[in-house]
Amino acid sequence: MFVDNVVTGFQIGVGIFAAVALVINFLAFRSDRKSDETKLAESVFKDVRELDKEHLKLRRYQYEEHKDDYLDWGSLFFNTLEWLSFLVNHDKIKDAEIITFFRPAVIDWYDTFFWTMIITM
Repeated sequence: MFVDNVVTGFQIGVGIFAAVALVINFLAFRSDRKSDETKLAESVFKDVRELDKEHLKLRRYQYEEHKDDYLDWGSLFFNTLEWLSFLVNHDKIKDAEIITFFRPAVIDWYDTFFWTMIITM
């Protein structure tokens, strides 16, 4: 009888430890996922910043003389934004804070650069 109680108590203890381990594992997985999403978004944003610096350099030149450079820059810039959009639309980046952070900037970039490029073409 004593042995049965010890075995039952041991089984309950193991079950509790397994449940705690499962919760800890879930939290760690969720944290890793958020970290990966942040790294993806940071990588795209780094590309956008570099392209923005390049755009500032191009603005110093006359458009007609460097039209191809502007078009190449625009292609790179919008491909980078499309990559960010792909990551968000295919749930590779799900974090609402990251999406909320980028939403106004992406809309502004499209409004500013896309229409500027269309008009000048």
